[in-house]
Amino acid sequence: MKLCVQCHTHYLDEGDACPADGTDLVAVGDDPLLGKTIGDKYRILHVLGRGSMGIVYKAVQNSTGREMAIKFLLQPPNANDQGETIVKRFQREAKTLSSLKHPNIVTLFDFGFTNDNKPYLVTEFLYGLTLTQFLRQNGYLDPKKAMPIFEQVCDAVSEAHHHKVVHRDIKPDNIFLQGKDSGGRFIKVLDFGIAKLLDTRATTSLTMDGRVCGSPAYMSPEQCKAIDVDLRCDIYSLAVVIFETLTGRRPFDGDDAMSVMFAHVNELPPKLSAVRQGGDFSPKLEEVLLTALSKEPSRRQQSIQEFWEDFSSACQGKTRKHAAGWIPFSAPTSRLSSQANREIKAGLDWDLLHAGSRSKDSQAIYLHEFRRKQRIFFIRVGLCMMLGIATYLFFFGHEERKERTMIETADILTLHGSPETEIKVLERMKSERPLSGEDSERLNNAYVQSAIKSAKKRRFVDAVDMLHKVSPRSHYSEQANELIRRYKHH
Repeated sequence: MKLCVQCHTHYLDEGDACPADGTDLVAVGDDPLLGKTIGDKYRILHVLGRGSMGIVYKAVQNSTGREMAIKFLLQPPNANDQGETIVKRFQREAKTLSSLKHPNIVTLFDFGFTNDNKPYLVTEFLYGLTLTQFLRQNGYLDPKKAMPIFEQVCDAVSEAHHHKVVHRDIKPDNIFLQGKDSGGRFIKVLDFGIAKLLDTRATTSLTMDGRVCGSPAYMSPEQCKAIDVDLRCDIYSLAVVIFETLTGRRPFDGDDAMSVMFAHVNELPPKLSAVRQGGDFSPKLEEVLLTALSKEPSRRQQSIQEFWEDFSSACQGKTRKHAAGWIPFSAPTSRLSSQANREIKAGLDWDLLHAGSRSKDSQAIYLHEFRRKQRIFFIRVGLCMMLGIATYLFFFGHEERKERTMIETADILTLHGSPETEIKVLERMKSERPLSGEDSERLNNAYVQSAIKSAKKRRFVDAVDMLHKVSPRSHYSEQANELIRRYKHH
């Protein structure tokens, strides 16, 4: 069996080029589903694509001749419990898709199970190309040209959010462009396969241990940390997609998935103008995307409608109108006014103490006035001190919280097999100040895990060098010495 990688059509082993487009054919293994009829209704034609959770085929409905897309679930080969969980997730996808009726969301026609219990979904077949393919051909889009695409995407995601559905995997591959440039593009949002249905009646978690849902390049920080997400994670992912569409590059890149996830959690995104110089990016547009890419969900736009209003207004050079009764925040000036300075000086007007020459009544009045102003003075001094302490705690405490977040994220990466990142974080901290006992042990553990990883790749010299970095006073010292003796024999 041979495959054309351009049109995804399968052919028998005869011929070396695709008859349709002349592309060289690639030899692939025989697919038992090709040519088969599913559910006595749909005849499989060829593979359209493969994902982490399933394979999509092009098919035709026997009764009507209508072209369809059929997605089959990929079952894990060695976990019955997980297999059952994935089947439940697949059924949830069918339920999710069937509850969403919107012109910009792919239509679900049917779902079921094959004779050998493989679950499948039947959706409409789309002609066109994904946003990924479009950007590969065109590089990038200017803001005003990108607006019609993302207006439809926002409409689709808003409809999903209305049904308490979080997509959780918004990326260019899941944004499909139909139609011609001259007639405009009609958009379909695809693949709610890992969507989370926020149904309060469904209390059982269907997330498998040790796995995170989403594509690392577009995942929100909360997804990278494998914590609970809500509708705002879609705003972050969509902002990443828009950033890539406007510049031709993603805001965060790395050598592997773990380094990209680490960047999502810890690094600030670059400006659009820094990535694509000469682009027509207004300060307001930069601000809108920077807000949407905030690490904390509470600092992003709080709904997809709010994000679209901000984005479209920025692209058109307008200011979004706020609701009636909205009061802009105005911070107090940092300098005291001259009037305030005069009042403070008056609070220490020692001439008031020279009241002996005055009458007893006027002396009492002056003393009362003096004490009142004195109280006001000390209250102001106390407030200034409290403000100074709060400012200190905010800036220096913020740095400490940032370091804690970086360490916690590095721990997660170590658990996922990337101890090198934790080593970089902790060694950088160690160069700036002494590590605490707990963080020193984290670093020693990361040295051991990195050595074990190198040994698995038969890089025993690197493994031994890494183990020599473990402190002799560490709890991991005995394990490190034992591994050194073992690795030196190789």
